[in-house]
Amino acid sequence: MIRKFMGCLAAALCCLPVVAIAASDDPKELERLLAKVESEPMIFVVAMGEPNACGRGCTEWIAGQGRFDEGTAQRFREFLAVSGKRDLPIFFNSDSGLLREAVQIGSILRENRMTAGVARTVVEGCRLGFPLDDACRHLMQSKREHKARLYYGGARCASACVYAMVGALTRHVDPGATLRIHSSIGGEIEKAENSFAALRRGHGRRPGPC
Repeated sequence: MIRKFMGCLAAALCCLPVVAIAASDDPKELERLLAKVESEPMIFVVAMGEPNACGRGCTEWIAGQGRFDEGTAQRFREFLAVSGKRDLPIFFNSDSGLLREAVQIGSILRENRMTAGVARTVVEGCRLGFPLDDACRHLMQSKREHKARLYYGGARCASACVYAMVGALTRHVDPGATLRIHSSIGGEIEKAENSFAALRRGHGRRPGPC
């Protein structure tokens, strides 16, 4: 089952730029990464930019900034339900997180036939930097919609983030953005495979090709 899952992932990545692979089995490093996941939870907002800010004819998009922490998928479902913005593309800027959350978000993207990309969203009142500082996080969390600018250069989608991207019906990664896949550790890959299997059963087929 894991081989099938990784095969689907590889097929879905066939159209994307070269992916850097990194790994760490150091328990202290893993503990540090988990702490960062908790300190940088994913934030979702509707961003409003200038004409063609997110592509031809596109002025609004969903920003997914931060790491895939516990409960990210449920928050995303609630965000879409309240905002009703399922027709907008989503742009991630994320340094990984929990695989099971990312796979669930990939499922949500596929259910709603959404487009996903990799870019940095800088809302009005924030500076261009990553990760988000506390003041910017509080500002983004203060409301669901913000005036913003979209930057592809320096944006990244690492590890778990790539699993979310795979679920999108259409994927876009600008040459200035970066994708990275880190080795999965412990039971996370098994949990991700179980989620992916449920997605296949729910749709009666595997996610489509690139």
